Amino acid sequence: MRAANHRIFPLNFDSSHSLRIVRAIAPVLAVVLLSNSVAFAANTALDPVKLKQNLTTRGIGKSVKVTELDGTTVSGNLMAIRDDTFDVTLKKATQPITISYSQVSKEGNGGLTTGAKIGIVVGCVGVAAGVVALVIAHKLNAPCPTGKLCV
Repeated sequence: MRAANHRIFPLNFDSSHSLRIVRAIAPVLAVVLLSNSVAFAANTALDPVKLKQNLTTRGIGKSVKVTELDGTTVSGNLMAIRDDTFDVTLKKATQPITISYSQVSKEGNGGLTTGAKIGIVVGCVGVAAGVVALVIAHKLNAPCPTGKLCV
């Protein structure tokens, strides 16, 4: 029997139970360490040829969102595509910003259009109205505990 003041360290390597805990923690720790290295490597420039091809496919006047190597995010409309640079006009600005392909670490779209946002809201309201109508119809047609229709 052990003394009352004796404490057992939770990772006591003398028992097999604690060894299972260490074996469970090891893969989680490995994933966390690997994800950190991937996150730090993410600040590299995109391939300029692919970036130019993506922007050309998107087209002049379309919305674009790019993240530069220094972490600055630029969101606006694509105004011009050149050999080494491209121009983006910010949402509330008149003068375009010239960005070099070699300074871009991430490229994406500028978000949903207003029509798409309205469509999503209308769809959600329609689904909610349909669910409410089904619940009300079910409640009106459900028999009461007395065996008669509840009104």
